[in-house]
Amino acid sequence: MRARDSAPRAPAMNVADLYCTTRSRCMCYAQPPSAARRVNCRAPRPPMRRDDTRHFVYAAFLLYDNDETANMRSMRDYAFVSMNWLTTVLTQRQFIHVQLVFWDEERKNYYTYSVDNQRPVFVAVYKSFARRGWKFVRLAVNEQQEVAMHNFLVAQLRKPLNSVGQMFALLYGSSGNGQSWFCSELAAAALEAAGIVDYEQWDGVENSAQVAPHNLYDYLTQQQRVCAARIMQANPIAMNQLSAAAARSGPVSRALDEDGLPISLYEHVQGARAPRRTRQATPIDFAD
Repeated sequence: MRARDSAPRAPAMNVADLYCTTRSRCMCYAQPPSAARRVNCRAPRPPMRRDDTRHFVYAAFLLYDNDETANMRSMRDYAFVSMNWLTTVLTQRQFIHVQLVFWDEERKNYYTYSVDNQRPVFVAVYKSFARRGWKFVRLAVNEQQEVAMHNFLVAQLRKPLNSVGQMFALLYGSSGNGQSWFCSELAAAALEAAGIVDYEQWDGVENSAQVAPHNLYDYLTQQQRVCAARIMQANPIAMNQLSAAAARSGPVSRALDEDGLPISLYEHVQGARAPRRTRQATPIDFAD
């Protein structure tokens, strides 16, 4: 009879702890988000390559007119509603918040880092985004850049909101000196750690404390040339989550509604909940 291994096992890491720990390799495995595809995440990984830009990180920008504030939890998450309204008046733009979103290929979920008026810098796991009110910019980066952003954000966890900087970002900027952050200051600093933000090339902005959400959106989509940036025509996170649910119910159409979501897919998942079909499902990958 085979003897049982008596060596003590290392305790299993809590899933949430994975996103609070610095890493030497990325968690996306150079794969675009897809609930359908299966990748062997246990296989040996090839060396890092600076010319491999198949690593997608999303900058998610919340607009003033949105579905997030329809429930009270999101009101606590994103409010200071009067300040948000004043920001839109002063900037003549709708951007009020930004956070960086990453993909975990092994666990098939998104995770995102941010800070708000109720919480210090935090990581949200299995984050879902409302259908309406978000703009997503997909950044195609290399693995070194993705890991640099992840590790920078991990090092900022639990640091408080830079409330003074949040109030004066549109005027002259008030830095938290790395000890506190507001949302776009945090995102810009993470992108700077990855070499994507260069203030010498950014007209009118000298440091992350002077970055409001609309500034960052314009810089990523119009000025920076370090990585390819694509403005997504729909909510890629909601689409991927709906695709995962719909894959259990059968093939769906690619027809889009006015919000850019697949009509039959949305109805298939959120509507009458049609009975499961007997034929094999055809998962759809909307990541691209």
